[in-house]
Amino acid sequence: MKVSLYRLSEFIDIEDYFQKPEELANILSLAGFEVEEWEDHYSCFDNVLIGQVKQKQRHPNADRLWFCQVQITSSGDTTPIVCGADNFHEGDKVAVALPRKLENLPPLKGEGLKDTIKIQVKKIRGQISQGMLLAFHELFPNKIKDTNTEKGIMVLSKNAKIGDLFAPTYMLNDIIFKLNITPNRADCLSHLGLARELACLLGRKLNTLVRPSQDIKYSKQKSDNILDVHVKVPKLCPRYTGAILYDVQVKPSPLWLQIGLRHLDLKPINNIVDLTNYLMIQRGQPLHAFDLDVLCKSNSKKHMLTVELARKGEKFKSLDEQDLELNGTELCIRNANGTVALAGIIGGLHSAIHLETKNIFIESACFDAITLQKTGKKFHIETDSMYRFSRNSVPAVFCKDVLQEALYHIQALSGGKPAKKEYDIWTHKTKKNIIHICQEDIEKRLGQKIIFKKFCEWMKRLFCELTPTKPTAVAVTVPDFRQMDLSIKEDLIEEYARLEGYDKIPEHIYPISVPSMQSKDYIKESHIINILNKEGFFEVINHDFISKQFSDEFLQSSFSPIHLKETHLKNYQPVLLNNPLSAEYNMMRTSLLPSLFKNALHSLHHGSVVGRLFELGSVFLKASSSASSPTNNPYKEIRNLGWIAWGQKESLWENGNKNRECVYDLKGAMQTTLERLKIYDFQWEQQTSTSEFIHPGQYVVLKIQGKPAGFAGSLHPTYADKYKLRCNMAIAEWNNILDYPIGTDRSIFQPISRFPQIERDLAFWIPETVSAGDILQDLKKIAGPLCHSIKIFDIYKSDKKSERSIAFRLNWQAKEKTLTDKDIAHKQDKITKTLIQKWKLRLR
Repeated sequence: MKVSLYRLSEFIDIEDYFQKPEELANILSLAGFEVEEWEDHYSCFDNVLIGQVKQKQRHPNADRLWFCQVQITSSGDTTPIVCGADNFHEGDKVAVALPRKLENLPPLKGEGLKDTIKIQVKKIRGQISQGMLLAFHELFPNKIKDTNTEKGIMVLSKNAKIGDLFAPTYMLNDIIFKLNITPNRADCLSHLGLARELACLLGRKLNTLVRPSQDIKYSKQKSDNILDVHVKVPKLCPRYTGAILYDVQVKPSPLWLQIGLRHLDLKPINNIVDLTNYLMIQRGQPLHAFDLDVLCKSNSKKHMLTVELARKGEKFKSLDEQDLELNGTELCIRNANGTVALAGIIGGLHSAIHLETKNIFIESACFDAITLQKTGKKFHIETDSMYRFSRNSVPAVFCKDVLQEALYHIQALSGGKPAKKEYDIWTHKTKKNIIHICQEDIEKRLGQKIIFKKFCEWMKRLFCELTPTKPTAVAVTVPDFRQMDLSIKEDLIEEYARLEGYDKIPEHIYPISVPSMQSKDYIKESHIINILNKEGFFEVINHDFISKQFSDEFLQSSFSPIHLKETHLKNYQPVLLNNPLSAEYNMMRTSLLPSLFKNALHSLHHGSVVGRLFELGSVFLKASSSASSPTNNPYKEIRNLGWIAWGQKESLWENGNKNRECVYDLKGAMQTTLERLKIYDFQWEQQTSTSEFIHPGQYVVLKIQGKPAGFAGSLHPTYADKYKLRCNMAIAEWNNILDYPIGTDRSIFQPISRFPQIERDLAFWIPETVSAGDILQDLKKIAGPLCHSIKIFDIYKSDKKSERSIAFRLNWQAKEKTLTDKDIAHKQDKITKTLIQKWKLRLR
């Protein structure tokens, strides 16, 4: 936000800071209003003085030039200047530029570069010229218009003083601060708001410049009741005020107003519109002017203006010539013919003020911030008015005062006369916010002793009303313009610390509180992260939002993880955002896999041909209408663990089998995680995947305690082709990880048996339909504690495609004695008979 020190000085005396703006910038920055930069326009015009033409005669060597003697000092000495214009006479006061580079006002966005004129002492047709008499366009950009100035040299008032700087005449030597206003201080989005803050910081008097109604000359016409105003949505419009002005003259604004607006990056349009913008910047209250004759274009004698929601499907053409289609959620200003403005955002093109406008209706209102935010974001409209309304910086209590100010200035600039009747519809008034606070509250929060009297002084400077309740306690009544920012006693304590100075709060090195115990869920998740880091997986953290389009494309929209099909969550659906940041984040994710796949693609495109990633994060679901109930929360947040792996490592010492599928690495990592978490009641179940993004033959479901809990699988070859992947890729997801009891990773020491171990091998012809994992589970159960490890060490495929040979190695060892062949033979005999009988195997 840009701030003019000249305009600021209308509310508070800061003339002493015009020569030292850096001091004022430092004061504001320490108080929380960062001054990013400032522009001192004095330096642009310090070589332009007011002079008087003492002598004017034809140039001896050029018929179209004039040779002048111009006095620019009080001593009476004159300076020779050659000039080509002929619209001035001897004795006229003029603007004289001395030799140096001359720059005019900086251009607005889209107006090109700043114009510069290099002025130097030189001979023109044999005569020395030591300066330049200035024309209007040489000092001001083409966008500024002055109807009272002729073409040619700018002739100044006879009261102008010779030798004075020209810039102060039109406030060209203004100092402009560029401030960074924090969102909680929307009350400072105006010169008056910032002046209140400076009055507090500097301890100076504030002049609010409230315009008395006696200063306004009202019209005596009988048609004061031509317009009837109604607010149909009082919750969205707490207050609406307005007034009619007749016989206005629309024309370019005076120079002081045009220059003031341009200094603040606003484009001058005409005296009516410029004044509404000026008052918005001065007082923070947006205003809007309508062409009254357009509003009253209907057949009825009394015309209606209403504040209401738009009609669904209605068309609206805005001031910037956008054709908008409204859907019925927008707050609008309407007349008999339709919408004439999006309330608080932008006016309509047809009801705008133009040069032929004779009668106007001007509004000063307060609108709902959230409604305006949604409308502005939907249509991608950003205006200064919407910026202020959407930050709740416009209190309803000041609407009428600013309207009175507008009527006075419009009458002065355009000659219009306001109708006697003014509109003021105040649907509901906000209650005063009263905060009770005591000295103990402040000292407890700041950690230091304070002088309570000094706290009370700062609160009074903030325009709060104080009512003592105890010797060291007060009831603080917050002013209307700070209602949104000061709502609890901690806000007042923060204000005291800010104003007193954060640097004055001492540092203490001692424990203020005892650390609390970490939650069980946090301990579980930290344990899982440590396990996977040791397994060579890197953690990623993604947004909880994702693009619905990409999620549907990846998961084929119909995909539902296996565990959702058999539980109470099967009736849940994705959570779509009503007001997303962008199309990339318009849905809450239902799976971690799309985000992980994006991470993998990004890594691959940047040269990472091998990768192992995991994410421990939340997924979100919403109950369908049939599944939700009034008493239950329809939303579910579930903690999932997702993996993705691609490529195989290679080095000079190992080949790193490129053909090995990554899904085995993921399954191994999942199994290690389960075992380290002391979850032993799990099994893998191979299935044929019906999901289009998973390879149908390389898909396995994880079951814990007999219930589906997750899955692992290879990416479908069609996806590899679609995204041009040159390596195999596998994905896995474990759902509801916090729902399972997780043991600690502490190993309990057990003495090593001093008796020897014995290895025995068993090989079976196993049908293709029987899983090796199922055989392995049965082997462990039948063998019992004497068999401390079983592993598969050989697989042989026979000519018969219906079966294969799998060899198991069993390690036997007892803690009390040396096992004999007889002990082991008995156990192996039992194993063989049980497996053959249960699974129809053949001993090899």
